[in-house]
Amino acid sequence: SQAMAPADATSAWRDYRAAQENDFAAALDGVTALYAPDECMEALALALFLREALETPGRTAALVTPDRDIARRVAAELLRFEIAVDDSGGFSLASTPEGALARLIAAIGAEGLSAVNVSALFAHPLTRFGLTAETIARLRTLIDVGVLRMIGAGAQGWAASVASARVIARGRHAHPAAQRIAAQDWDAIAEAMRRLDAAFAPYAALKGDSALAAWASAQRAAFEAVTKDGEESADAPALFDLFTRFIEADAPDGFDAGSYAALFDRVTFETTLRGPRRAHPRLKILGPLEARLIDADLILLAGLDEGVWPPQTETGAFLNRSMRRQLGLTPPERRIGQSAHDFVMALGADTVVLSRAEKRNGSPTVASRFLARLEALAGEAFKDCKTRGKRMLHIAEALDRPQASVTLARPLPCPPLDLRPTQLSVTRIEVLRRDPYAIYAQYVLELAVLAPLGAEIGAREMGTAIHEALADFVALHPRGPLPADAREQLYALAQDKLRAFFVDPMFVRFTWPRVQAGLDHALAFELESRAEGRQIFVETNGAWIFPLDDGSNFKLTAVADRIEIDAPGLAYVYDYKTGDPPSKAQVQAGWSPQLTLEAAMLEAGAFKDIGAHTAAGAAYIGLKNGGKTTDLTWKDKSFADVVADHRAEAVRLLSQYRDVATPYPSRPFVAFISGVGDYDHLARVKEWTRGGGDGA
Repeated sequence: SQAMAPADATSAWRDYRAAQENDFAAALDGVTALYAPDECMEALALALFLREALETPGRTAALVTPDRDIARRVAAELLRFEIAVDDSGGFSLASTPEGALARLIAAIGAEGLSAVNVSALFAHPLTRFGLTAETIARLRTLIDVGVLRMIGAGAQGWAASVASARVIARGRHAHPAAQRIAAQDWDAIAEAMRRLDAAFAPYAALKGDSALAAWASAQRAAFEAVTKDGEESADAPALFDLFTRFIEADAPDGFDAGSYAALFDRVTFETTLRGPRRAHPRLKILGPLEARLIDADLILLAGLDEGVWPPQTETGAFLNRSMRRQLGLTPPERRIGQSAHDFVMALGADTVVLSRAEKRNGSPTVASRFLARLEALAGEAFKDCKTRGKRMLHIAEALDRPQASVTLARPLPCPPLDLRPTQLSVTRIEVLRRDPYAIYAQYVLELAVLAPLGAEIGAREMGTAIHEALADFVALHPRGPLPADAREQLYALAQDKLRAFFVDPMFVRFTWPRVQAGLDHALAFELESRAEGRQIFVETNGAWIFPLDDGSNFKLTAVADRIEIDAPGLAYVYDYKTGDPPSKAQVQAGWSPQLTLEAAMLEAGAFKDIGAHTAAGAAYIGLKNGGKTTDLTWKDKSFADVVADHRAEAVRLLSQYRDVATPYPSRPFVAFISGVGDYDHLARVKEWTRGGGDGA
């Protein structure tokens, strides 16, 4: 009572402490102060206090907090001890499996059956479509690999797309996992996708704005079709009751799919359900209001931070204090007074735990004024309360601490020689230098990278389309001068290859002019080459077989973007770059040897359509930011010397990997790797680098 006195009465604290200080320790003997570093550790320590209370037969405990997030965290932490606790605040319908599935169905109605949404639907535990749980679990991966990552939904739905996906899966470039799908599995996939389309047919029938009842009826029909032959839980009646309320509601027309999904999402979060029916009889989670009516042997007051307990005072955007007084409304500070009353009432229990988190959501917090007043008045006696809190905090910190810490070393696989690759492309030689583990995973383990789920077309697809347009343009005019409308022809070819991008107005307004500038640069380069009378070869395949130090043969392949032969018979190698080309220093050092190795292959006669020619130069034809040609010339070395060096280095590098003792390390040269590699997760890069790089 003295600690909670009004501010003008705190001047009497000095006399009160002088008279009562010796009794403070005994008065606070049943009080524990828990100052946790963050909200996660606070919830775990509170759960341990509740678990400890159950060790005493008949002992009851209640967590009191105005913060629903704290209540949910503590309830979740208790589940690790297989303890279900009754939360007076209940939980939202949206957090239940039925609510989550219904929200997903509403989102699909607004967004459509995209690959991501279909994958999420088949991953939901309640999805059945009239099939068994085992069948859905088996088909889930097959649908993901064989259909969703391979082809999009056509105008006729996913069922019609399965036939096309089946044809693609038989192709030479299909993912191995898709190639392994059996015929009977394809039939099962087609049936599952047919049921998927049928389930959402009611949504497809609704176009534009419709009545609320129509959307709710379509959602209910889709939900029933998705969950057909599944088990109904205790929370299902609440969801169907919500459907009925929507269908019978006297609501105006004019709902589209997006607005209905937003409304349904909001209502499911606001629909509260009761806690578990098998909750522990001696544990409760209460709000401050319910705590006034319920007593317990142990009371835990959680969230004692400013803004949580007491809540933040807000006068509102439209009513100041004077206006609220004139309207007869209560002042904002009344909530603080109510919180102080609840705090004092709860402190009347036999044993009390006061908890706060020094950080919430990563931001520092300020201790509640109630806690600060109590600590300021009690002085040294309050330190004993903190000591008791630290005891449980230490237990919480040790609960998930491993007994021993194992530091991983960098993976160094050494496969047998008969499993090591004997053929690579020039671009994979660069990968072999920068990240040998990626070559090991791709060619030894034969792990092909899956296409991303629901990936949108981007820079890679744009670059491929531009390369194809330039190749088609040269194929139309293989030699001689270009026609007067060459620019328009090149633009038309590029527009045709990029037609999928032109549906985006941002691309048309901002990106296409930059693409045109790059094409103009490529056309200027084309005109210069033709003025010199050079013979031009584009997208030319080459293969070079050469011996290694152990006597075995290795095959190096390449698809050259552009090779030109001048009148004296000298060759020039070019590569179109829609992104940033490597620097001259990187090329000379051997980190980007694509063009120099293609030049070496050209000199060895690896390109049958061209024959053997001396390579006199190479360049990257950059198409980015208006275009720029980067000639590979150096002051200290000629191009021929660099080609000879890279030829010898390639033979030496590949010969090293013909030794069974040579490993394929993961990311040996981190400085020369940008971004995240396709196989970094398999190599557990984040784990072994955390230990010092090599397990040290």
